[in-house]
Amino acid sequence: MITIKLEASRKLLYLRIGEKRKRDRGGQWLFSSDYPDKYIFVEKLYKEFKRLPLDIRIDTTKLSQEKVYENILKKLEIYIGAPF
Repeated sequence: MITIKLEASRKLLYLRIGEKRKRDRGGQWLFSSDYPDKYIFVEKLYKEFKRLPLDIRIDTTKLSQEKVYENILKKLEIYIGAPF
């Protein structure tokens, strides 16, 4: 199993959440029963998330979704030794 961590500053995460439509800020997502929206998730678990072990780290601060995806594929190719 390969762990890929996408990282951004807390401030940027709040900004990105704020740009989403209100209905996309919570509700039907993985942690919805414990954390009703993504603001609360970031507030309570940001520091814990930083401590998780990882194999590949991608800083998403200045990257578009497409660039993040490209970077992940490049790093996976290096990690497993086969092109995608």
